[in-house]
Amino acid sequence: MAHGILISFAGYPYTPSSLTLDNGLANLAGALAAEGHSAHIIDLNTVSTMRRLFPEAVANAIKPLVGRLMNESGPPPADAMAQLAALQAQLAAHQEQEIDAIASELVARLRGAVPDFVGFKLWNGDGFTGSVHMARRLKKAFPGLKVYAGGPQASWFRDAIYSYTDVFDAICYGEGEAVIAQLAAHATGGKRLEEIPGIIFQDNGRVQTVPRDEYLDLASLADPVYDEDVYPALAGDEKIKMYILDESRGCPYRCGFCAHPLESGNRLRTRPPSLLADDIQRMWQAHGIKVFRFSGSSTPGALMAAVAEELASRKLDVEFASFGHFRTADPQHFDKLAGAGLRAIFFGLETGCQAILDKAVRKGVDLGRIKETVQAAQQAGIFVVVSMIV
Repeated sequence: MAHGILISFAGYPYTPSSLTLDNGLANLAGALAAEGHSAHIIDLNTVSTMRRLFPEAVANAIKPLVGRLMNESGPPPADAMAQLAALQAQLAAHQEQEIDAIASELVARLRGAVPDFVGFKLWNGDGFTGSVHMARRLKKAFPGLKVYAGGPQASWFRDAIYSYTDVFDAICYGEGEAVIAQLAAHATGGKRLEEIPGIIFQDNGRVQTVPRDEYLDLASLADPVYDEDVYPALAGDEKIKMYILDESRGCPYRCGFCAHPLESGNRLRTRPPSLLADDIQRMWQAHGIKVFRFSGSSTPGALMAAVAEELASRKLDVEFASFGHFRTADPQHFDKLAGAGLRAIFFGLETGCQAILDKAVRKGVDLGRIKETVQAAQQAGIFVVVSMIV
């Protein structure tokens, strides 16, 4: 059986969500375990990494400049902007050195016991370029090592990644849980790449795309692995102890700006409420984590309500947040949801103009319903966020 290392480096963690538990990596470890393989998770999106990438000296130098610029009523002073530019250059050079140092640490770590494969979860920006640099260092140190890639960047950009780098033996653009065990078999000589659905690879310089299988039935997901011996970043205060719950994937809507259907399909799939309650209860009992967030881009209101009923029947004292969609949110559900622990909900509003909402955004909802929904959630004591596109 194969042993794999799963690595995630999102770059400097610009938002708090970068520091939450990575359900994708935990799901992959669970999928490997279900097939008899083993995995070790190196989640570099931690408080320690944040401190490494943004040194205290730079932070202390920036603070007074930011305060000065915030108090300016006219154009920003040229000397202040010059100082900011110099600090930016200093920070970029520092982060480049730190990313190379992290790569060296990964090489040293693998020298003791080289795994059968390494899988990188690709993010955007410096997370992408940093991950590619680390993958190159590993390939140089261990030429026979199989290095795969997946994650958001792989789903969005697919074969275009090979125009930037050829370091990855295969890129998974489908759902990783359906593919990871087959990649493990490839790493140990038991499967050919052209037999693995939902991946992209190079064959003598030519990029080959293998069609993906049907999207996963979420009821069939293996239990994610959050044990500290597999996922050591969970120890201490390196991560925000918020569990990300895979309740739905896919989106049936056709909003004019959104890429979610490209990534997870345009057919909404949901996990049964009883299984979701099992997931929540297991995390509470095994790891003491009582805070979670639904991972779906627009969790159906009826599903949230059904989960709330499960939580109430089991008397689970938890708190959670969710994305929502105005087309499925039922104002009559919010009291029940708040009672079950819903503390915050995030809606995509995009615009306050009905004509733009209909013709450009194609949201399929009217402003009257939006107002009613927001007011009902607020009256139930739920913190409501709406995003706008300007």
